[in-house]
Amino acid sequence: MNFKGIKNKLKRFKAILNNHWSAFVAKHARYNSAYYQREIKKMLDCGSETTGFAVLQCLSCGQGQH
Repeated sequence: MNFKGIKNKLKRFKAILNNHWSAFVAKHARYNSAYYQREIKKMLDCGSETTGFAVLQCLSCGQGQH
């Protein structure tokens, strides 16, 4: 899978979490804690221009982006 494919999957995963986290927590109260809120926020913020991201490329051949 290429970089674009991975990024698209991450976007879908983030959208699902963003749209359904509140309902999930309402059904499963044990996840309504500061710890889980921080972890979900970090995951949703990951890869944004605000918090930064990394693109890795092969140093030998210059191919591939991950």
